Amino acid sequence: MDISRFRIESTREKLWFIRNKPKETFWFLRNRPKRILFDHLPKCAGSEINNYVKTHLFPHMVFHTSQVTEKNHELFKSFPQKKRYRFRFVTGHFADELIEYIHPKTLTATVFREPVDRLISHYYYVKRTEIHYLYKKVTENNLSLLEYISSDLSDELRNWYTTHFTGLSIEEAEKNPEKSVELAFQKIVSRYDLVGFQDDLIAFIENLRKMARLRNPYATTNENKTEKRPKLDDISEAVRLKIADINFLDISLYQKLKEHFKSS
Repeated sequence: MDISRFRIESTREKLWFIRNKPKETFWFLRNRPKRILFDHLPKCAGSEINNYVKTHLFPHMVFHTSQVTEKNHELFKSFPQKKRYRFRFVTGHFADELIEYIHPKTLTATVFREPVDRLISHYYYVKRTEIHYLYKKVTENNLSLLEYISSDLSDELRNWYTTHFTGLSIEEAEKNPEKSVELAFQKIVSRYDLVGFQDDLIAFIENLRKMARLRNPYATTNENKTEKRPKLDDISEAVRLKIADINFLDISLYQKLKEHFKSS
C-alpha cells in the first residue's frame, strides 16, 4: 500500500501550522500531551470527545478509523511502526482492534451509555441520517422503535457491548450470561486506562484532560446529538422494558461497570 502521499500531506500540514499557528505549535512542542486511543462506542458521546481532543492537536497527528472499519484498520496496521507511533490520537469505532499497534505509552479510553437510552438514541439517529447504513431499511419499512429494536438488522441492537468486548457471537454470549458479562467486564477493566459514562461526561473529560496533559477546558458542543428524539421518560414503559429485556447482558454489564468505577 502506497503511504507516500500521507507523508507529503503531513509535511505540508506541519509547515502550515508553524507559519500560521505559532502559539499552538509552541505549546504543543513544550507540553507534549500524551497519546490517546479512544474506542468510540456508537451513540456514546464519541463525536463530542473527538472534537475536544482534536482542539489540542494538528490534523496530521490524528488517525480516525471512521465507519470503513476493515479498510482503515488495515491501513493503520500497514504503516511502519515509526509512522504508527507518530499519531497522537487514534479514534473511532473498533479502535480497540489497534491497541497492539499503537505506541505502548498510549492512554486508552472509552465511554459507555445506559443501554436503553443508547438504543433509543440509535433509532432516532438512524431515522434522520440518510448516509447511515440502516437508514433505508428503517424508513422504507417505516419501522417503529419497538420493531427496530426487535429486528435483527444489526449486531449493534442486541447486547452489543457484551459481544463487542468478548468477541462472542450473540448466541454464544446469551448461552452463558454470567460468564459472558464477567468476560466482557474483565477485558474492559484490563484494556482501558480510563472508562467513563455519558451521564457524567464532564467528569470523564476532566479526568482525560488531566491524565493526557490537555490544556483547554471542556465546553460542550452537543456534537452529533440526536435531535427531535423523545426523552427517556416519554417512551412507554412497555417499550423500555422490552429494550432492556432484549439487552439484558448489556444492562448487567453496564451496572457492573458503574458499580466498579464508582468505588474505584
